[in-house]
Amino acid sequence: GTQIPHGVGAAFATRLRGQMNSFEDLAGMSDRGIHELLAIVSREKLAGALKVPAPEGAARIFKNLHAEEAGALQRVIDSLGSVAAADVAQARLSIMAAARRVEVE
Repeated sequence: GTQIPHGVGAAFATRLRGQMNSFEDLAGMSDRGIHELLAIVSREKLAGALKVPAPEGAARIFKNLHAEEAGALQRVIDSLGSVAAADVAQARLSIMAAARRVEVE
């Protein structure tokens, strides 16, 4: 299951798990949808969202990047250092909001 950092309140932990599950829903997006999403979401936002492992969502994102872009994104992720769970959750919420807009269009 998802590991919630020590000291995080139960309500926040439940909300965070829901966001993580939603982020994993990227695995079900079409390649076209992922390409559109990548065109509107900053690499910094992606890096923040991917700092905490999200295997299914991350796989869809990396699959739809050219090798050079994937390497650059991985370097940004690696350079972030420690990221607060709330910051990861916020980045994922932002990406999912963009994903919903892409899917509606």
